[in-house]
Amino acid sequence: MSPPGLHGGNLCRVPKNCEFEIDDVESDWTYPENYFDFIHLRSLSGSLQDWDMVLRRCYEYAIHYSLP
Repeated sequence: MSPPGLHGGNLCRVPKNCEFEIDDVESDWTYPENYFDFIHLRSLSGSLQDWDMVLRRCYEYAIHYSLP
């Protein structure tokens, strides 16, 4: 799927190591913990029933890097 607003595969400025995932954030997540480098949620005001669960999952599924 193309991200919203990028129809017809107009992804010419996306780096090769960048991948978009579009999914239902309130459904069960099928990825292993510590899987994502970056999780971006945008324009979701009023659209989620359980923000605590969503933010908890984001924390669980994001990789935690140590600073040198």
